[in-house]
Amino acid sequence: MEKDFFEMLTEYFINERLGDILMKDERYVKLQNEAWEHIEQLEKNPDMDEGQYMAVKALLILHIRSIDLYAETAYEYGFRDCISIFRKLGLFKAL
Repeated sequence: MEKDFFEMLTEYFINERLGDILMKDERYVKLQNEAWEHIEQLEKNPDMDEGQYMAVKALLILHIRSIDLYAETAYEYGFRDCISIFRKLGLFKAL
């Protein structure tokens, strides 16, 4: 199935633009660094056996992935809402 122009434009903004914006946001970068520091601390923790370590690491990774998906989805729907408003104002006719 081919993607229409709107889908391609949305993907560009999500995959390219959003990443650029977030990497310039000090709050986001700080949170990402803190998350990875915690993962590194887990790797050095001698009190956890391998199974415990893998379970906690998997949970952290899933949490990070779910937040990424949440952000992408929110951005996509915000973008769609903007386009919808532009259409209603008559600024986009072809999309």
